Order: sequence, then C-alpha cells, then structure tokens
Amino acid sequence: MSRNTKIVVGIIAGILVLCCLIVIIGFFALRPLLRGVTEGFDNPEAGAEVAEGIVDYELPEGYEEQGAVNLFVMEMAFISGRDDQTVIMLAEFSDMFTGNEEDMQQQMRDAFANQSGSQNVSLEFVGSEDVT
Repeated sequence: MSRNTKIVVGIIAGILVLCCLIVIIGFFALRPLLRGVTEGFDNPEAGAEVAEGIVDYELPEGYEEQGAVNLFVMEMAFISGRDDQTVIMLAEFSDMFTGNEEDMQQQMRDAFANQSGSQNVSLEFVGSEDVT
C-alpha cells in the first residue's frame, strides 16, 4: 500500500471509531432520560405527582389520574373521565421552552395522540396561565 492510501485508511478508521464511541456514549447518556419519559405513561401515581406539582386541584368525581409525561421542557399529566373518552391534560412548560402558545397546544395534541394511540382526537383548549 502506498503512503497516501495508508493515510486515507487511517483517517477513515479513526472516523469510524469516533462515530462508534459517540453512539455508545449517546446510548448510555440518553437511556435514563428516555426511561424517565416513558415510565409515567400508564402510571396513575406518576400522574398524580406531576399534576400536584403543576396545580392544586380537587379531582372531580368519576375522574382519576391516568399517567404523566416528563420531558426537558414540559411536564404533562393526564386525568381520565368516567367514559374514558374524556381526558383532562395539565401541562407545565419550563423557561427553556421558547415557543409560542400555539406550539404548546400542538405539543399537547401530539403527546395526547401518541398516548392514546389515535390520530382522530378532538381537543378543546380551555385556557392557560403564566406563572412566575
């Protein structure tokens, strides 16, 4: 092999090793983060804990906490109604979220569609409140 070929092979091998290291480090770094996102989906206790952290509320009769989602920029709790067709979503967005209100509503719609497994969801936005 010529000197130039050896250099090119060495550079390619170095890049491949670097990519493998990045994938391995990313896997171990993101694994606990993703576990935290998915653990609360069907966990009523997690839903109650997140909802209590967002707002003081009294659970209406016939409703129960269903689960929660914890992401970097938001926490969301799901409370299901009597007929399983009614769901109350409580969400809190951190200061890191720089989007506007429409973006927040769209994130809530997407999260609910993913949670329910259905894309045919009718959502009614009730309101929002800025808290400092």
